Amino acid sequence: MGSKTLVHCKQSKNSYANANSDGAKLMRIRCSTKSCSGKIILPGILILVFTACTGSNRGDQAPPPPLVETMEIKLEDVAWEPEFIGQAAGFLEVEIRARVGGILEKRMFEEGRFVKQGTQLFQIDPVPYKIELERSKGTLAQVEANLERTRREYVRVAALFDEDAVSEKERDEAEMAFKAASADLQVARANLHDAEVKLGYTRVDAPISGIVRKESCSVGTLVTTTADGSLLTTMVQVDPLYINFSVPGSDFARIKQLLRSGAVSRPGGKQLVTIVYPDGRLHPLPGAIVFTDSTEDPKTATIRAKVELPNPDTQLMPGQFVRVRLKGLQFKQVIPIPLQAIFTTQQGPSVYVLDENMQANMRQVTEQLALGKRTIISSGLREGERIVTAGMIKVQPGMTVRPAPTEEYPASPPATAAKGEQ
Repeated sequence: MGSKTLVHCKQSKNSYANANSDGAKLMRIRCSTKSCSGKIILPGILILVFTACTGSNRGDQAPPPPLVETMEIKLEDVAWEPEFIGQAAGFLEVEIRARVGGILEKRMFEEGRFVKQGTQLFQIDPVPYKIELERSKGTLAQVEANLERTRREYVRVAALFDEDAVSEKERDEAEMAFKAASADLQVARANLHDAEVKLGYTRVDAPISGIVRKESCSVGTLVTTTADGSLLTTMVQVDPLYINFSVPGSDFARIKQLLRSGAVSRPGGKQLVTIVYPDGRLHPLPGAIVFTDSTEDPKTATIRAKVELPNPDTQLMPGQFVRVRLKGLQFKQVIPIPLQAIFTTQQGPSVYVLDENMQANMRQVTEQLALGKRTIISSGLREGERIVTAGMIKVQPGMTVRPAPTEEYPASPPATAAKGEQ
């Protein structure tokens, strides 16, 4: 227990200090209990000295410039395809109504199915109309016989009148009877035609090719020719279709102003559109705007418009909501940059512009219009300049940065990217 223990700092390669030089003190530690008898305890200060003796010899170094993604500013022609919400509507919507009254005997179509023009849809009881047709035929025959009789009578009386055998009165009466019989013939023929038409109306055919909706009257119902009792079903023509949509007044004014100023160009002729389904699929055929209202709706502040769209495979049905995407509009020689390159400060939207020494300088810019993942800059940038497009979270104004190729810079949030670079 009375022995003294010497503690020396030793290093195998690079030594910071020597315990026997520069006035280093030897520390003696003596245990005062039995449990630690013969053992050595190093105080905290000795541990620090030991750590300093065995630590690495690395000095403080400045961190490398942050790795960022950059792009060179170029003037480009950029396609502009504004979108608006629209709703499909039938090209023709027709009410199928009974034109004669009677018992509805048959329904000869499947509801909700496509039928061609001329296909029979309903059958109204034809028996009463067949009877009326036969009656009209009999009446016509009687009238024709009477006409022949009065004609012969008139011819005979006229001959006798020429011989002064009958009076002028008798001749006039025979002539009037013949003319009345001729008029009766016209009436009889009209009644016969009316009976034929009414009998034909008992067969209700499709006036157009399209989708037949739910029936309004079931079989066995007594239909009439009144407004309330004549509706049988409705049909809608689905090829072509109309797409009705509205353009906000501010957007409509912007489009007109850009076209008028020449900043945006479009092909001549009708404005073509692409129809986008709710799931993102595109309609295979383009449509064309066939109507644009001349006034703005004061209740909704929108301009109504209509697209005519070919729909040969009936992929779209009336009532469906779609997006109407204008085609052919193009910005001429503008500066587009990624939206992620812009950050907001108290002064407004800004970007980091790199100088020839790859130092990042913050500059305020003016956005003209966002187009998908890019935005058009109207002022603040010039062609040939280079900006930071990703990794801005690690950049401070005036800091030197390292540009990285696109494939070297991971497409991930800045925090994750920074972690990978460590």
